[in-house]
Amino acid sequence: MYDPRANYGPSGFDIRSMFKGRLIYNLPFGKDRMFLNKSMVLDEVIGGWQTSATLVWQSGNPFTPVMANNTTYAQDGVQFANVVPGVGWYAEGHNIGPNGSWFNVAAFTRPAPGTYGDAGRDSLRGPALSNIDFSLAKTFDIWERTKFELRVAASNVLNHPSFGLPDTNIGPGHSGVITSLTVGGRSAQIFGKISF
Repeated sequence: MYDPRANYGPSGFDIRSMFKGRLIYNLPFGKDRMFLNKSMVLDEVIGGWQTSATLVWQSGNPFTPVMANNTTYAQDGVQFANVVPGVGWYAEGHNIGPNGSWFNVAAFTRPAPGTYGDAGRDSLRGPALSNIDFSLAKTFDIWERTKFELRVAASNVLNHPSFGLPDTNIGPGHSGVITSLTVGGRSAQIFGKISF
């Protein structure tokens, strides 16, 4: 705590790479569109639909390996681990789940009691996040200025998991395992809206 330079490192929300985008596309069917534009019945069924998608991809958040039991004798805070020289920090393949570790816990060891570890602040990175939300919508004319909008929307439409940070504690019973998600499984909803 008396040497701020020893605590220098990325912030907890430091995302090095990120892409976010939104796409809107009017399907080319029905009245005033390129295809199937001659039939009023077809226009009611397949004409006028609009799709949209939101895409997010970003690299992982940083995290710090810390000791499960703090022996610094400080009243507050955590104890950073010591780095074992010559040992790789990341587990091979970045495993996820109960049978593997995201990072190599053997690369870190307990500092002497009453001391702080030398592992840098936020020196490791968690898994990346990716997500696509998708919707399909159409507005129907009902009567004069009365309209009905039908929309089908799905979040995480590809049902692709994005995982949370691993267990960052070093000590018995801790193995750097990831057990959480940052983006849940696919969910979908259908809703309608009447405007007048």
